[in-house]
Amino acid sequence: MAGGLCVVVPNALFALCLLRSFSKKKPMSAVMLPLGELLKIFVICVLFALTAKFYTELNWPAMIAGIFAGVFGQLIPFFIKH
Repeated sequence: MAGGLCVVVPNALFALCLLRSFSKKKPMSAVMLPLGELLKIFVICVLFALTAKFYTELNWPAMIAGIFAGVFGQLIPFFIKH
């Protein structure tokens, strides 16, 4: 579960930031999108490192499974057709 949260939380915050910028009159600049994506990836890596450091009883297969579930769980809406 920790692996999934390390992925989902930064992605959700970045998505909220994008939604907020689209609702404004002045949209986000083209430079800010890749910079925000890089910042999101950096935060994910920092969260992984902090989880590995402070959670001593970490089950690595479960952590990797949580990462995959977090990443692929966000892709499910793209495959659902209405």
